[in-house]
Amino acid sequence: MARPSKGGTLFRRPECATWYANYVDADGRRRKVSTGQTEVEAAQTVLATLMQAEREGRTGRLTEKRARELISEVVERTEGFKMVHHTARQYLTGFLEAKKLNRALGGYQRYEVVIRKFLESLGKKADLALERVSHDDIQSFVNAAHKKGKRFKTITFEKKALSTAFSKAVRLGYLSINPAANVEVPAGPDSIEKEIFTPAEVAMILAAADSEWKGVISLAYFAGFRLLDASNLRHSNLDLETKAITFVPQKTMHAARRRGRKPKALTIPLHASLFSVLQDLAQDKSGDAPIFPSLIGKQTSGRSGLSQEFITLMETKAGVDGRKQVPSILGVEVIKGRNNPRALRAKTFHSLRHTFITELRKEGVDLETRQDLAGHEDREQTRHYTHLDVEVLRQAIDRLSSLPAVTIPNPS
Repeated sequence: MARPSKGGTLFRRPECATWYANYVDADGRRRKVSTGQTEVEAAQTVLATLMQAEREGRTGRLTEKRARELISEVVERTEGFKMVHHTARQYLTGFLEAKKLNRALGGYQRYEVVIRKFLESLGKKADLALERVSHDDIQSFVNAAHKKGKRFKTITFEKKALSTAFSKAVRLGYLSINPAANVEVPAGPDSIEKEIFTPAEVAMILAAADSEWKGVISLAYFAGFRLLDASNLRHSNLDLETKAITFVPQKTMHAARRRGRKPKALTIPLHASLFSVLQDLAQDKSGDAPIFPSLIGKQTSGRSGLSQEFITLMETKAGVDGRKQVPSILGVEVIKGRNNPRALRAKTFHSLRHTFITELRKEGVDLETRQDLAGHEDREQTRHYTHLDVEVLRQAIDRLSSLPAVTIPNPS
């Protein structure tokens, strides 16, 4: 039995409940395809949409976006719900927004850099359907990072970040397969062990820094602060009367959120040298005002991030070389200089935190106290039973020596 439908017909095959569409396509060929519908009214809707798509295709007006609109209209009229379509940019931006809510700020920023660079690498494809992202797109992104000389560990994280995003799309039913699943990370230089600063090097960096960077660097060297925690401190965290800082580290906050617990604040006594720097910065500030207004809220990673800003300060202004010569991915030694392929750094801002812990150990501070001052997560249970009072921590901090006076060599 056949049913006409404005230029096309519907028919059923013997012993088949599904209606088939019979129509002429944009190339003038007759097509006979299943509508997937058993109700004639729904089948007529599918046929009308197929013919509309063919007409628009014949005139060059059928874009990918328009095709999706037509399909969505059919689904809505026949099934009663709207289809959800995402471009790669829309989906990955939404993925990042969700990450922002359940990851520490530093972790979110690492994901944000990867997603942003990947979307840039897609070009116009970023604004096409999510399903258009292929294995080759992600493999090309990974290979490009390798050619730039990025570390194996860094590239592995970038691949993992993309795989996490697309794996979620599969779970949500937006994709049938994860395009990042079988992407291979080329072998290359791995991480190098971080080195600590000498007191003279720290003094040189401080001498070259402006007032805000002086404060952030002093927090890392004299109190073991991470860059993100230090740069986002507010006046309300600082108690000049008791000479202490109370705050919740980003890592602690994120870990507590994942476990459904209330994060514990960490109180760090101020070394005399650090107190002097923060006292000057805290003048005329109160309440929730940031201690470092030009640094607060900035991301730490990326070419314009705070980590790179510190490296520029350390190497260009203070003359402290944090780079280390290692074999490159091409088997050629990395040569120091502006045009080197990629200098792996043994000294970064985080090295200040390593230096802080090392100096405490050299001064005879016991392991439990060092870990309590560093706020290490694996000491949380120990702190619950044997929490060290602030005075014990202050005695440990006071063992640290002040920095020597230095003169920055004139770069010539």
